[in-house]
Amino acid sequence: LFYNSNFDLGGQGNVEQARQAPEADGPGGAAEETVALLETAVHQVLTEIRDLVPHTPILIVFDADRAALYETGTTPDRLRNSPLLERICGEYGIRFLDLTVAFAQEYRVRGLKFNFDDNYHWNPYGVGVVTSSIVEKLEIEKLFREGRLVGFSAAAE
Repeated sequence: LFYNSNFDLGGQGNVEQARQAPEADGPGGAAEETVALLETAVHQVLTEIRDLVPHTPILIVFDADRAALYETGTTPDRLRNSPLLERICGEYGIRFLDLTVAFAQEYRVRGLKFNFDDNYHWNPYGVGVVTSSIVEKLEIEKLFREGRLVGFSAAAE
């Protein structure tokens, strides 16, 4: 089962907004309300995923701040919602993969962009890096051996 969702949990699709943390405006302020709303939404989505495929290992893959990587050539900070999503995934027993380190390591070696010039979607090279990262994560989690996925229930296969 594979599902791709492009959302940045509050950046409204804008990379610049997605990499900026909400302004600290004190207890009960807009930033605190935004985080609470995001947590509620993520809990709901993960609950629905877990209910749809209860005996299937799940891996959530989170993009990196590729714009900052291209600008500096160094490993960027994780996107602001990566730690939140990783924590909530852990609460649900869902595996999580942040692509920040994988993209940064690959960019240092080859210096090639992972997206098309006219949009931010992964190009074939980017998809290859993501695929390799997923396979590596699945091997570490003992869910991929000898070219096959393992650990799935008969109903999920």
